[in-house]
Amino acid sequence: MRPNKDRDGYEVMNWWQRRSVWEQSALIGSAVTGGLSSSYMGAVNACCCLGVILGALVAVYYYAEHTTSPVRAGDGAVLGAVSGGGGAVLATAVETGMRVLGMGVRGALEQAARVAPGAFHDWTPIVRGHEGWEVLWMIIKVGAEGILFGIFGAVGGAVGAVLFSTEPPVSGHQEASGGGASKRDGSD
Repeated sequence: MRPNKDRDGYEVMNWWQRRSVWEQSALIGSAVTGGLSSSYMGAVNACCCLGVILGALVAVYYYAEHTTSPVRAGDGAVLGAVSGGGGAVLATAVETGMRVLGMGVRGALEQAARVAPGAFHDWTPIVRGHEGWEVLWMIIKVGAEGILFGIFGAVGGAVGAVLFSTEPPVSGHQEASGGGASKRDGSD
């Protein structure tokens, strides 16, 4: 892909290229987390927030592949927590959009009531009666998921840092003994 140039010959970068590798990683992790956590895909998170952990792993993997510095567990945890929080916001936005388009739970129940008129008549008044609480529910949901997704994202990011780090592990035995000859080998 050749770089774009303006009239004076200067290279012009698009929005994505102006982002740091850390920001790109967080955005990719947020997109994966949000995609796997929204609406019908949300069932993936029933297994120990697996979608959130996968999003954090993808974020740390992308970061490890695009940077020369080693990824430490703390760095991975922060990146995973940010991608988890961003994924919570994105999942809520997607679910709200689906709800507006009639693709949420209410829309599904109303469509089911049209297909099988007698089977779902008891549910539609319950769903219709709580429309005013949707904004409050959305705020509570983003807050609760932001905290929960941040915690599980941090776990996934720390695990990803250990899995994808290019830095060799430091042996505690060599540091404790000073790395030199021990007293057992007779070099006193």
